[in-house]
Amino acid sequence: MAAPIDISGFHYERLDSDLSAAERLVWLERATPTHAAGPYEKLAACLDLAGQDGDARAVRLTSIRRAHQAKNLVIRLWGNLQDAAIGYGYAPGRTLAVFGLLLVGAGLWFSLGIADCLPASPGLCPVKADEHPTGDPWLYSLDLLIPLVDLGHEKAWDPLGASKLVTMVLVMSGWILTTTVIAAASRTLRRA
Repeated sequence: MAAPIDISGFHYERLDSDLSAAERLVWLERATPTHAAGPYEKLAACLDLAGQDGDARAVRLTSIRRAHQAKNLVIRLWGNLQDAAIGYGYAPGRTLAVFGLLLVGAGLWFSLGIADCLPASPGLCPVKADEHPTGDPWLYSLDLLIPLVDLGHEKAWDPLGASKLVTMVLVMSGWILTTTVIAAASRTLRRA
């Protein structure tokens, strides 16, 4: 393998060759022994100008993946989780699918729960017996998945048994989805 070259600060305005985005990414990886965001962003900007939005997105996603792989184990694991679940926010369809699957799965779980405190909310008991909204397993699930909005159900109901684990998974998943969507939105706004 040839010695790597340093392309930091290299400047170009357009792409004239017939190289595909995948071939350019291989070239970029060889040219940057340690991850440098600048060359990836420059390539993505040129692809954007050429109207190749899908390729530009692939370049930015590769840059983020490479940046996370250069970090410590915890950040790599966090990055791999975000990548697998929602493609670091570059896969909005996957994000909606994951959200929908979590909502339907949890709604069904709480609808068919194992412990009945109230007929309308199996698997959930009210925190205060005389002060609680009408039991709705779907709104409860949605309240757990959306961490920045309070629908009034999360604090009113106490999950029992295995439902506590389902609740924790929903809360963590909600935060993962939210932080990734916010990070993706901030990347998009920075580029605009």
